[in-house]
Amino acid sequence: MRDVKTLLDLAKVRVKTDLELAKRLDVPRSRVSDWRHGRTAMTPDSAAAICDILELPADQARQWAAAMVVANAKPASKQKRMQRALFERITTPAAPAE
Repeated sequence: MRDVKTLLDLAKVRVKTDLELAKRLDVPRSRVSDWRHGRTAMTPDSAAAICDILELPADQARQWAAAMVVANAKPASKQKRMQRALFERITTPAAPAE
């Protein structure tokens, strides 16, 4: 599952502490804590920056960014339905060529 806590846990393996991650992202450490505890939403740009730190391929970075968009959308909104459809389209593997 692509959620904020999972992404932060992956980053912590690379940078060891939330403080170091915050420094690398040029944000206050409290923001990383707020993301981890669900007090504030992580932006797609922040997710992409963490993916850069993790040196993830571009397709995985897009998937993480899309997951943050879906996570931040209002539950009953048309925008959320559209974002979820986009996320599913981005993350669904293409059928093998015959």
